[in-house]
Amino acid sequence: MKWRDAGLGFFFLAVVVAALTLGYPDGWQADIFWQLRLPRVLLAIFVGGGMALAGIILQALFQNPLCDPHLLGVSSGAAIGGLMGLRWASVLGLWVPSVWLSSGGALVGSLVFLLPLLLWSRRVGSRQASLLLLFGVFLNLLGSSIVTLILVLWPNDGETFGSSALQWLIGDLS
Repeated sequence: MKWRDAGLGFFFLAVVVAALTLGYPDGWQADIFWQLRLPRVLLAIFVGGGMALAGIILQALFQNPLCDPHLLGVSSGAAIGGLMGLRWASVLGLWVPSVWLSSGGALVGSLVFLLPLLLWSRRVGSRQASLLLLFGVFLNLLGSSIVTLILVLWPNDGETFGSSALQWLIGDLS
């Protein structure tokens, strides 16, 4: 099993290297490749790896293979924090790019939603894992309703907050 996974990894790496070296584009095609496509592909790899790492950490932390950031509400907290960062960047007209504010807000929001889960897990322990999962589902529903309220009730002020917020929530890497 391990050798097959290593072989697939090396095959993937060989395909990427071959794609980068064979048929090298020039002119505007090179600009599109180096400035748009390659950074997005690398960002998608890092984001996917980060999401996998978050899932593994939560599964190890709660000692339950069913735990994931969506089920436990951590992703809803991250969505609330990210939306707040996007909104503050657009309202205040800050010089800090909205990418930094949305990412920092997502980190803070996920930690805010993770803290009650950790406190509850210490109190309940591993005896009642189903209660812990139900508490996480409650946090997820609470966070999802807050995200919906933010998207519906926050005024647009002639800006494109709604469309940029939806694109950010969907996972746009541009």
